[in-house]
Amino acid sequence: MKKIKHTSFSCTNYWKGYKNLVQEIELKSCTNYWRRYKKFVQEIELKSCTNYWRRYKKFVQEIELKSCTNYWRRYKKFVQEIELKSCTNYWKGYKKFVQEIELKSCTNYWKRYKKFVQEIELKSCTNYWKGYKKFVQEIELKSCTNYWKRYKNLVQEIEVKSCTSLLGWGNIEKYLKVLFT
Repeated sequence: MKKIKHTSFSCTNYWKGYKNLVQEIELKSCTNYWRRYKKFVQEIELKSCTNYWRRYKKFVQEIELKSCTNYWRRYKKFVQEIELKSCTNYWKGYKKFVQEIELKSCTNYWKRYKKFVQEIELKSCTNYWKGYKKFVQEIELKSCTNYWKRYKNLVQEIEVKSCTSLLGWGNIEKYLKVLFT
C-alpha cells in the first residue's frame, strides 16, 4: 500500500476552505433565513397592520354609521315632530275653522228658524186676532142687531101702546078720518 502523503497545508486549506464554505453556506443560509424571516415578519406585520387598519376602518365606519344612523334617527324624529306639530296645528286650525263654519251655519240656521217661527207665530197671531176680532165683531153685530131689534120692537110696542092709550080706539078712528078726508 501506498502511503498517501497528506500535507498539513493542503489539509488545513481544505478545512479552511470547508470551514469557509460552511460559513458561507451558513451565512447564506442564515442570511436567507433572516431574509425569509424578515420577509415573513414584515408580511405578518403588514397583514397584522392591514388587519388592524381594516378593523380600525370597520370600527370607525361602524361608529360613523351608528352616529349617522343616530343623527338621521334624531333628524327623522325631529322632522316627524315638526310634521306632527304642523299637522296637529293644521287639524286644530281646520277643526276650529269647521267649528266656526258649523257654528255660523248653525247660528244662521237658528236665526232663520227663529225668524221663520216668529213669522209663523206672528201670522198665526195676526190671523188669530183677525179671526177673534171678526168673531167678536160678529158677536157684537149680532148682539147689537138683536139689541136694536129688541129696542126697536120695544119702542114700537111703547109707541103703539102709548099711541093707543093716548088716543084710545075711538079717538084713533076720528083721527084717521080727519087724516084721510
